[in-house]
Amino acid sequence: MNDLRNQLTKEGYIKINNLIDKKLLTKINVLTTDLVNNQTEKEKKEQVSTGSMISVSNHENFLSLIINDELLKIFSRMGYNNPKWSSGYIIGKESNSAPLYWHTDWWAWDDPISFSKEPPMIFVMFYLTNTNKTNGCLRVIPGSHLKFNEVHKYIKKHHSHYRLYNNPDDPVFKSVKDELDVTSNLGDVIIGDGRILHAAHPNLSNKMRTVVTLWYYPDFDELPDHIKASSEDHHKWPKNWNEKSLDILKKYFPKYEGNAKKIKWNRIRYE
Repeated sequence: MNDLRNQLTKEGYIKINNLIDKKLLTKINVLTTDLVNNQTEKEKKEQVSTGSMISVSNHENFLSLIINDELLKIFSRMGYNNPKWSSGYIIGKESNSAPLYWHTDWWAWDDPISFSKEPPMIFVMFYLTNTNKTNGCLRVIPGSHLKFNEVHKYIKKHHSHYRLYNNPDDPVFKSVKDELDVTSNLGDVIIGDGRILHAAHPNLSNKMRTVVTLWYYPDFDELPDHIKASSEDHHKWPKNWNEKSLDILKKYFPKYEGNAKKIKWNRIRYE
């Protein structure tokens, strides 16, 4: 097993420095800034803790990140030769905004696959500015993708509840002793096991901090049929892209045509 995959399996995350072309990310940042600024007040009130949650399916320019050559090379190097893209969001945290709550991205905690060594789902984060503790960098608890952690006990409600930030004193927003800050510079990429506990510091700077987060199934073909069937609830086929972009995306879009029954989604780990 190569070093990157070994670290992802052991720690639950990796950071790869200076992977993505900075000019591309600067262009993407202009687009994301416009999309975040054009949110309605209602949308903003629904995402106080997260910041914006705008689907990348809204604009085909995000294809340049979804199938980015350098990212796909990293996947191949890690042994993920047929990854499938699930979904993605623009997460823009305005200046002087709230922290992001502790959570996992995985949705099948009632299923045995949740406790396998290999990640059933991964996230890829492209921060569009240099990011540190002051402006809201990522926080992770290494190893929590496999081992039950005290923080799992704090998470008692659905994401939609914590996004409102109604109770800043809730422990889901607090720092914990075994957390690790993951700072990043423009061009860096952070890849994480979807099961790892992660959060983000508040953005205390005077500028917006934006990240584009994409989710992939690194070995979709190897997933059980009931997981493949259930994954359809997480990804949406873009509707407003041109045919050329949609044709390119088809190769990376998860598709299940069997008869397996879907399972009930559960985003909370209890043990």
